Amino acid sequence: MNNPSIRIVNKNKKEFLPLLLLGDELESDIEKYLERGDLFALYDGDLKSVCVVTDDGGGVLQIQNLATDTRYQRQGYAKRLVNHVAYHYTGRYDKIILGTGDVPSVLSFYEKCGFSKTHSIADYFTTHFDYPIIEDGIVLKDKVYLERTIPNKFLICDTYVDFTAEIIVSKAAELFDGVFDDTQKARIAYEYVRDEIPHSFDIGATVIIAKASDVLKHKTGICHAKANLLAALLRSQGIPVGFCFQHITLMDDDSAGYCVHCFNAILLDGRWIKLDARGNKPGVNTQFSLDEPVLAFTCRHKYDEYFWPGIYAMPHNETMWVLDQAKSLQDVIENIPDVVNEKPDIEEETNA
Repeated sequence: MNNPSIRIVNKNKKEFLPLLLLGDELESDIEKYLERGDLFALYDGDLKSVCVVTDDGGGVLQIQNLATDTRYQRQGYAKRLVNHVAYHYTGRYDKIILGTGDVPSVLSFYEKCGFSKTHSIADYFTTHFDYPIIEDGIVLKDKVYLERTIPNKFLICDTYVDFTAEIIVSKAAELFDGVFDDTQKARIAYEYVRDEIPHSFDIGATVIIAKASDVLKHKTGICHAKANLLAALLRSQGIPVGFCFQHITLMDDDSAGYCVHCFNAILLDGRWIKLDARGNKPGVNTQFSLDEPVLAFTCRHKYDEYFWPGIYAMPHNETMWVLDQAKSLQDVIENIPDVVNEKPDIEEETNA
């Protein structure tokens, strides 16, 4: 798996029918929801997976179709697509539902994606089809419904901001013992991540991680990973935290190209403040500030440095994939992205 991208398809949806027919055997059934639904397509080189989602009203979405090319199944594409869909709709819908056959492997997949069983319809497949529907070697009989809640997008616990992990819970209890003020919690968490978790490049780290719990375990991470940890610590306290991105040179000059730098936005007393927990060193002096942000890097006009305007609810997907696959800091240098394609969840004129 390289660096998957996910697109929303608005035109010529029927071009995806060959893949959609893997998820729904009747073209006539697909036509009932295809045009009114949102079609998501995941590409990793070529097309790998598709998903169609419809608005059922009352804050409820339904996954009508989820299919992965048979050549690429069980490689994580479908799970990545389902999670992307859930993140895409955060703040606008309350839950996602779906109906599927009573197949252990399929139910296990959806449960791993955060879904829970709600109810089933007995003999659905035997009464609605005049021929056997077979999946994973099982003749389908009952239809099982599952649902997944969609929480506040800036409070989500996910793969990288995994604040329910025991190590995060324990550290949060230690850091915030006797502290009830959100601003004070933000300062404590920020200074801990900034000062006690060294940047991987500053110490020549031999382990490359992205997930917040792993950052805490190994006591290191690049800016994106450290931002995940700060987000996890504060989200565990019900404090909304987002991510901001900056286009900067990879080295002191642009000889090695550019990269995406990451820092956090934290909602305190009704307004977002910007904090950069990259870690201080000669030439870098970030500080906790409720007013003008004191970040690690300024944008130098002689280089193509700038902020991507806005606040993002989730970590930068492409960078997370690079960190997951990297075996060394050199891998990070050679592969770290230098572009943010996603739209921010909160738009701003400037990011700092």
